[in-house]
Amino acid sequence: MRWSAPPSQSDVESPSVIGSGKSSITPVFQNQPGFPQKYINPDEIALTLGGDTMSKAYEASAIAAKERLKCIEQKVSFSFETVMSHPSKLAVLETAAEAGFETKVIFVSTENPNLNIDRVKQRVLDGGHNVPEDKIVSRYHRSLSYLPKAAEIADKTYIIDNSDSLQIKAVLSQGQVIEQPEVKIDWVEKTIATLNERLQKKLAIERVNPDSSVASLNRSNHTGKIKSVGKHFLVQQTKDNGTVVHENSILNSDESAVGHDVLINYRNGVHKISIPEISIDTSDKIEDTLFDLANSSKYIVLNRGIDKTSSEDLKVYNFPSGVTIEKSSESLSISYNDKLLRFDRDFNIIQNDFSNREILKLNQQTQSIKQHTLKQSRDREIQIDLYLSI
Repeated sequence: MRWSAPPSQSDVESPSVIGSGKSSITPVFQNQPGFPQKYINPDEIALTLGGDTMSKAYEASAIAAKERLKCIEQKVSFSFETVMSHPSKLAVLETAAEAGFETKVIFVSTENPNLNIDRVKQRVLDGGHNVPEDKIVSRYHRSLSYLPKAAEIADKTYIIDNSDSLQIKAVLSQGQVIEQPEVKIDWVEKTIATLNERLQKKLAIERVNPDSSVASLNRSNHTGKIKSVGKHFLVQQTKDNGTVVHENSILNSDESAVGHDVLINYRNGVHKISIPEISIDTSDKIEDTLFDLANSSKYIVLNRGIDKTSSEDLKVYNFPSGVTIEKSSESLSISYNDKLLRFDRDFNIIQNDFSNREILKLNQQTQSIKQHTLKQSRDREIQIDLYLSI
């Protein structure tokens, strides 16, 4: 990959799970030739601020984010420290790479989060700040889930294990292993296996969709039908017949999203899935539309919904766009963006917070998913018939 900026410009990200030892490894790399002089650390920024711990942390994080963007805009080499448990850090890497920076990731972790918990406890005894155990565990796993994407973006990634002592366990270039010691460790091997899986899946997607593009995490909007959802990627067919590949470690979608027509937008790594703006024939009678909406919603929730554990007779189906259908023995409810449409068992309206236009949009969504569900059922029946005829 070529860069438009001179090689001296670089962006180094130093991610580490809480308690993994990023504070220990940073000085080692800072002493290396070519390491950027500009170092952005939210913890150090927080020490200069007033107020309680929580407010200082939020303010320091915001200041650090502005500093990073300022460096990118002004073409200044920089490095920054992060837990990398939020997709905005992936967006920073992506933005820097697109701006022509040489990007490097120094990722430090341990073989299991219990080590991190013990180290944070010791840090507290030594006068340092505490972090709840559940946050340590969740951030441990989330940062590892983002590592493959970060490694694919970065020109070079150093994966370091600090379970006992700091050891470089792999060096990668844009997701490909270029150096690895003979003595291997499980969590690093799993990361490399994931990268290999992702590469094979991307190649398979490209074979079927040679003109496919990857969704930008920084700022982009994509409207269209979800074609497939896998462990690593979500594939969307856009309205202009293009194909966009989304990062599923961020979206966390499953196969129930297939067939839905959605708008997926990104801002600084944060995504939102919603009902897209679509052309609507407002001449339809709203009474007929409401009846169609109730019928299709009932069909979807009965055929694709899941039982809600809190109630034996309640089934629920969640659209990727945020629409939720709930059906009990007494009522049928459709909710979206804190609004509710509720029918009794005879389809009489009990509550309606939606405008007529919103009802028409909801109906288009449910009709599309109903047709997709019917097609899936027909395809399964054909497969069963073929199997029985053999």
